[in-house]
Amino acid sequence: MKINKVINNIIVIVDSHFSTHVPVNPMKIQVRFDTEEPKYAVPSTELSVPASIDPKGLNNLLRGLLEESGTEDPPDFSFIILNDLLKESLESFFASRESVSISEAVFEVRYSSKFSPPSPRSSSNHDDWVSSVSASPDGELALSACYDGTVSLWDLEKDERLLTIPAHGPQPAKSVHLISLEKETAVFASSGQDQTLRLYEYNRTANEITRVNIGKGHERSVDTLTSSRQHMASGSFDTLVKLWSPSIQSEGQEDEADTAAKKRKTSSSISVAPLLTLAGHKEAVSSLAFASEDTLLSASWDHTIKLWDLSISGMKSELVGNKSFFDISFKDNNVLAASADRFARIYDARSKASSIVSSTFTSHSGWVTSVDWCRDRDYFFVSGSHDKVVKMWDSRSFKTPLYDLSGHSERVLAVNWANRKFVISGGADNDMKVFLSNIM
Repeated sequence: MKINKVINNIIVIVDSHFSTHVPVNPMKIQVRFDTEEPKYAVPSTELSVPASIDPKGLNNLLRGLLEESGTEDPPDFSFIILNDLLKESLESFFASRESVSISEAVFEVRYSSKFSPPSPRSSSNHDDWVSSVSASPDGELALSACYDGTVSLWDLEKDERLLTIPAHGPQPAKSVHLISLEKETAVFASSGQDQTLRLYEYNRTANEITRVNIGKGHERSVDTLTSSRQHMASGSFDTLVKLWSPSIQSEGQEDEADTAAKKRKTSSSISVAPLLTLAGHKEAVSSLAFASEDTLLSASWDHTIKLWDLSISGMKSELVGNKSFFDISFKDNNVLAASADRFARIYDARSKASSIVSSTFTSHSGWVTSVDWCRDRDYFFVSGSHDKVVKMWDSRSFKTPLYDLSGHSERVLAVNWANRKFVISGGADNDMKVFLSNIM
């Protein structure tokens, strides 16, 4: 009875609102609410709601149901129907989906707590394109790589540039990756068009680089880096993936990869050799991601994403696309991918069907260059594109992003969402932009 009373009250509110604007549409639509937030769950009951109801009306309905059940001060919610975010009335939503019959169907309305739109935090100009960005999960330290060959360190909380180092100059720096962060020190890596990668030890108190390892072995530009607890991996335009130690080596330490190769100290740096080389791609390796300590994913311009079993030093499976892959991000067996078209896609890493796409996200108007999962919030990710826009997505909504993060005046080349609070992007406008995600 209470549910029916609340529903009738909402119907009266909605009908009275629309009666002053357009004729009341008596059509009703059957819905059932569902959420993954237990504290905001309502009974899974079929409800008949006006076709004219919109997200505001659905929020009023849910708020009434929750307050009747004793939930105090419920938030506003976002709604997803048929794998798309609802931003209009149900009538308008279904009008654009002519193949969907609403006369007898019951539609699942998935809802989750809504958060405020992301807001611009800062914009930091570089002397050339910003090719890569990386950040610590706690948001204390961020890195940017620039086409002028430099790498910069940033304090995100203080919105301050800490240090800039001439890493690969005059050749472009192509990738940067934070490996570990402790109270006194940080270890990070960069790679560049000079065919090297560099591993740095950074003293946070003194704000200086104390040790550098130079990794040599690739024969073309080194365009991507990633790491796990035990490994660091690099991918290159030479089609190869190489594995390295993620630990800083000091002069006199034994090189496990090649004991015959002596490390040479050049100024304050030491040359190191790779531990393992993985060959199999036919074109440039563009992105890497660890699924586990023993499983590495590599994306390539050859239209494939390969899954490598490091315990046997060989490939165990691959995913095949129709375009060159530019970037990947891995989370919970979901491979989020950007490629040479307007779409972001999710592949199931466990699937035996190599070309099956789990989800396709359509909103960008240019090639999608970069993607990244939110590390500590399910379903959410960001994408960056040649259309100059960063988009924030709920992966349950395929066509409509949650928000557009605007501000870049040229192509977006890199995005990062390692820390829930900050979304970072770099672009061909020479800017690194930081947005407050405002996610709860």
